[in-house]
Amino acid sequence: MGRRKRPVGRTIYSIPRLLDDQPAKLKKNPAYSRMVESLIGAEKLLSLRFNRRCYSLLHNAVIKPEHLENFYRTYRLPRHPFFPMFLALKRSYLEERERARKEREQAIARYVGEIDEGVRAYWNAFSDWERRFRGGKNSITHRYFYPSTLKKARAYSAYSYGEWCYYFRDYLELMKKSSTGVREDDEGRFILNRYILNLLPPPAVISLGDVKRHYRKLSLVHHPDRGGEPDLFMLIRRAYGKLTDSEALFRADR
Repeated sequence: MGRRKRPVGRTIYSIPRLLDDQPAKLKKNPAYSRMVESLIGAEKLLSLRFNRRCYSLLHNAVIKPEHLENFYRTYRLPRHPFFPMFLALKRSYLEERERARKEREQAIARYVGEIDEGVRAYWNAFSDWERRFRGGKNSITHRYFYPSTLKKARAYSAYSYGEWCYYFRDYLELMKKSSTGVREDDEGRFILNRYILNLLPPPAVISLGDVKRHYRKLSLVHHPDRGGEPDLFMLIRRAYGKLTDSEALFRADR
């Protein structure tokens, strides 16, 4: 007979475990030290074991002051000052964190609103393309484009035309690595080329005349002989070459 496996130990939920699991920012609060001091000499309280449900209610500060008596009775806990002190302190911390989260989201939204409307239209164009390509999923587009931090949102709002060209190009490279079937000449590349030439995004119809006119304008600004960046101008030339192919020109307009 094979050797029996030793049973996996059950997680022990206790006040020391509860205190260890608190975030560092909360522990720096002066009231936290006073709360811990209230446990001095409370050996019986420190030796208590909770079930997972009781621990979760404490850890997430779910218990309101008016329900504290019911909480004591339900889980057979002693009426000790630690519990109301901990719940009030943790609830205040969670509320402050939620306020900060909302303020951060609002600030991000403000910076996103400062991004050029044409750029945001191309975000949507790429998102629609990915949704069609991946069968309704557009997780890569959302994760890649929508800023998750205030620092990133600030940077986005200051991006230049050239920086967005490179950013969209890198997005397509990410799509190629993460999704099978994405080719160099597919619709995603066509959308990128339209952005590079400052054309309207799909589903707007563009003509060969539009392509040539926009290329001439961009060449006057970004040609290396006029002080433009060589790598960016190569992107512009490549986009022009692809879009002057009549087959590619109307592929995204079907």
